[in-house]
Amino acid sequence: MKKNEALVNDGGKDILEHELGSDGAVRQQSKKARGIRFTLIDLFILVMVAGAVFLIVYAYFPGLLSSFSKGDKVTVEYVLKLSSAEPEYASAITVGAKVTADKGGEMGTVVSVETAPAVIYRPSADGSVMERAEDQSRSDIRVTLRAEARDDGKSVSAGGIRIAVGAEYGFLLPGFSGSGTCVSVTLLPAE
Repeated sequence: MKKNEALVNDGGKDILEHELGSDGAVRQQSKKARGIRFTLIDLFILVMVAGAVFLIVYAYFPGLLSSFSKGDKVTVEYVLKLSSAEPEYASAITVGAKVTADKGGEMGTVVSVETAPAVIYRPSADGSVMERAEDQSRSDIRVTLRAEARDDGKSVSAGGIRIAVGAEYGFLLPGFSGSGTCVSVTLLPAE
């Protein structure tokens, strides 16, 4: 059987192969044309792009992704302590104001503001120990916040921000920005 081949592109769908048989008849066979190939490298690139998009969304909009997190909805009250602040700062923090984290995400609403003379530690007269003392020119400000949060059994997060005792938070209020350390967290009973 002699092979006399001619490849013809049939609209990009099939490739026809013509073959001359021993009896002189022309036979046609159809072969599927190679389409677009998807390789493992293409899959790897797609996964990397999707991961980059996820990280960008998470970095700029942490509160957006918190709505997809697992965990029970709870109400949390937590206290941020601003140590050795100027006394007039307390008047800039108003009850009922919405507090936003400096990195985005709503931290909650101010429910109370308390001030006390700042606690400082200074060396004793003989320099052997540190003594606790009050500095009347500075204030320790305790800001209590209430927020709707998620409790996943391991941590509590409000507005996509993990709330933990000892953690430092930068926050923004209308007319005020500051940072404070969380000194207490209380989960409130469901209403």
